[in-house]
Amino acid sequence: MTNNFFKHLSVVMRHKHEVYKAMKLCGHPIQGLFHDMSKFSPVEFIESVKFFQGNRSPIEAAKEDHGYSLAWFHHRGHNPHHSQYWCDISFGEIKPCEIPWKYLLELICDGIAAGKIYQDNKWNDNNPLQYWQGRDNKSFYHEKTRIKLDKYYHDIARFGWETVANKIKQHGDYLSKFM
Repeated sequence: MTNNFFKHLSVVMRHKHEVYKAMKLCGHPIQGLFHDMSKFSPVEFIESVKFFQGNRSPIEAAKEDHGYSLAWFHHRGHNPHHSQYWCDISFGEIKPCEIPWKYLLELICDGIAAGKIYQDNKWNDNNPLQYWQGRDNKSFYHEKTRIKLDKYYHDIARFGWETVANKIKQHGDYLSKFM
């Protein structure tokens, strides 16, 4: 367990550093600096150490083990860059709300960083689009948010992450002009 403590801490710190670099590239270093601070809360950190594997999120392993993750419940409720944060759930209906640009950008940078951490030197500019098409687009998103994410991931695959990040730094949410 002690070994997992330091391994998980290392992955979290590397991930936070990658998000910081991505957000800085887009012109938002302070937001990147404060990304995922809830991962250091006891509910998230302890469960993540227990289910640490190193090649994927411990949240997935916790869900496989007992059908849910207390760390995920806490994380998604404290971090507005997750789509689930923006879902209004009442009377059996899930109503996704549009994610504001500030958090949509952090969501994109979070995905870039997670891919770089878990795929290491195999990561390339096509990975965010592949992840989006294979898994993430199944999440609940407001239609405008879904369209923007799809377009940004296609742009990253087509033009490269650094080119898209520089365009964001210069123009902000460059897709908002077309929606």
